[in-house]
Amino acid sequence: MCGINGFNFEDNKLIEKMNKLLNHRGPDSHDKFIDSNVSLGQTRLSIIDLSSAGSQPMPNEDESIWIVYNGEVYNFKELKNNLKEKHKFKSETDTEVLIHLYEEYGKEMLPMLNGMFAFCLYDSNKKQLLLARDRTGVKPLYYYFDGEKFIFSSEIKAILAHGMPRNINKDSLAFYLMFGYTLGESLIDGIKELDPASYMIFDLEKKTIEKGKFWTLKERKKKSNIEEIESLLKDSVKRRLIADVPVGAYLSGGIDSSLITALSRPYIEEYHTFSVGFDEGVYSELEFAKLVSDHLDTIHHEITVTAEDAIKNIEKIAWHYDDPIAEGGTIPNYFISKLAKKYVTVALAGEGGDEVFGGYKWYKYQPNILNYSKYVPFSIPEIGKSFTRKKIRMLNSARNGIEDLQSITQSWLSPAEIRDIYRFDYKDPKILFKERSRSNFKSILNKMQYIDINTLLQSYNRKADRMTMAFAVEERVPFQDYRLLEASFSLPENLRINEGNEKYVLKKIGQKYLPKETIDREKRGYGVPISYWIETLLKEDMENRLDSSLLAEDKIFTKDLRKKVKYHHNSYWGLYSLEIWYKNYIINQN
Repeated sequence: MCGINGFNFEDNKLIEKMNKLLNHRGPDSHDKFIDSNVSLGQTRLSIIDLSSAGSQPMPNEDESIWIVYNGEVYNFKELKNNLKEKHKFKSETDTEVLIHLYEEYGKEMLPMLNGMFAFCLYDSNKKQLLLARDRTGVKPLYYYFDGEKFIFSSEIKAILAHGMPRNINKDSLAFYLMFGYTLGESLIDGIKELDPASYMIFDLEKKTIEKGKFWTLKERKKKSNIEEIESLLKDSVKRRLIADVPVGAYLSGGIDSSLITALSRPYIEEYHTFSVGFDEGVYSELEFAKLVSDHLDTIHHEITVTAEDAIKNIEKIAWHYDDPIAEGGTIPNYFISKLAKKYVTVALAGEGGDEVFGGYKWYKYQPNILNYSKYVPFSIPEIGKSFTRKKIRMLNSARNGIEDLQSITQSWLSPAEIRDIYRFDYKDPKILFKERSRSNFKSILNKMQYIDINTLLQSYNRKADRMTMAFAVEERVPFQDYRLLEASFSLPENLRINEGNEKYVLKKIGQKYLPKETIDREKRGYGVPISYWIETLLKEDMENRLDSSLLAEDKIFTKDLRKKVKYHHNSYWGLYSLEIWYKNYIINQN
């Protein structure tokens, strides 16, 4: 929907500079509000109520409360009906509903919201800011506080406009090296991300921060069933079609995006769908997406990405994702969003389907590793090739529980490799991973899914937000409706994984709407031919960057990265992405 910015002092030029840096998120208009306490800014992507009445920053009736807001609250019409007696509405936006909800309930409004959101409410009477972020972290919200200055934004690059030192957060870098993304704290020291399902109150006079959670995922006492999941999914999809602009869908041809497209098809007359493929046919899913498109009679668009395309645009992509992301899926996301913008402003997508409904292969084999580990009372030496060594690390870690095992399953570089190349002391990345992963679920499957929602899904949501908003496309994700999460975690396990069949409940529902080939085919996702690119057209550039590492020159890494990190395309891609990020954000400060 937009980009939001703000800070706790008055500076017209600085808020305009922050807005300009987020123009890609909201090209329709730039606005600001400034008084002696705050400067607030927003770049608008108009989606609901396209008139000027929807402009932000938006005030209440007496202009004592102001809001900047990114996202959509899908139940805003029901909430609005309960507020009409007390409040006069000047627009048809969900933004205005949030203001009046705050007037009535304060922060207690947050559990009432069903949607994806990141916002800041300025209460001039209380002299405080209320910032909040949605339950699964679909929308980003970063902040910086040095004891005096408090700054927030949708993206890190806008915060950096304030000119703070760009020092590397040593713990975050270690976490990135192990997992391929950052979590909670940026690679740039001092910049943090508000956690999902969380709020923050900043006292403008005392300059203090109060934090809290407004939702925790729990298993219900009453078990859910296929019929309830189907009903909730239909409602989730329908709610996410609210827009005054064209809505389409990203369609990979897998069960997640195909089912979302099928359930939304009856409500959209001119339905545009989008798929991305690669020259390397083994990685392309275009034929599967076309099968679903033909079945549902959508207006289908395809784009093929080449290695040359990736090389030409990699610097732009790195600029957009703020902190580096070592996952090659940023590339297809970038190009499919560029294509989609020609036809739609909103795109439905399947992010969250695997985490919410049990779609990963490790949900099947990790319980077995846990059981095997009970019979191995000692650590096994790590020997053999990269794949074999990782399997041994997984077995060794399983003796410490599922959180430790899953941290190794998701890891990119090994702890030994990180120690070999990283010159500084750092907090063990697994500690932060496990802090985010702990739960009271009794079921191992629920524990595994909870871990992934709070770790891996955060990186996927960040990738999706940055790459779609690079072209001012708003991605909406029906699978991340909190009601679906609660219902899924209350499903009998055999409706999630049935005799080795992942996402069983979605496949059962999909049988009503999709071709049999779509239901039966093996999960692929947006496979990216990273290994092929590294061995061909990307080989020279990658070797040059790693052999002449900028992080090694600045004595953060040791030299000879390619000798100290065993070759695996994921590990090398992660280091390559990091080098590009370091050049742009630290060396050039671009």
